Amino acid sequence: MFGSRPPVLPDDDALWDIFEQGHQLLSAAGYQQYETSAYAKPGFQCQHNLNYWRFGDYLGIGCGAHGKITFPDGRILRTAKTRHPRGYMEGRYLERQHDVEEADKPFEFFMNRFRLLEAAPRAEFSRYTGLEEAAIRPQLDAAIARATCRKTSRTGRLPSTVSCS
Repeated sequence: MFGSRPPVLPDDDALWDIFEQGHQLLSAAGYQQYETSAYAKPGFQCQHNLNYWRFGDYLGIGCGAHGKITFPDGRILRTAKTRHPRGYMEGRYLERQHDVEEADKPFEFFMNRFRLLEAAPRAEFSRYTGLEEAAIRPQLDAAIARATCRKTSRTGRLPSTVSCS
């Protein structure tokens, strides 16, 4: 429905006010923001979503489902199932699949990881992408210099606090 008739959204100032009011209400009730669009009481964060944002693997099961599988050799496969139930029922389950290119792995990792407000351990980048930190060091240093990322400690954590300028 939204694709064919998108709703009219409030302006940016109104959206910010709505966010602020929601944040205050949720915080007062004991909820903590742990990702861009989610709050939970401590210990009750959605593990399903945390797996996505931490660049974990998942199976896409059912119409329109997406999946991500990392193989022992470091290859990452993205899958998308057929959207329309008729095609799915006729046995056309897989609509498309592709290997994530090495050059795209840093973008995919950070696009997901930066949804979380928690710091990202440096080892996660290499563990989930199979790439060395040197592959992203120039861009990371530039982001730190522009103050769009910051180091959170000296004990081996990637900068994870990102602000838009």
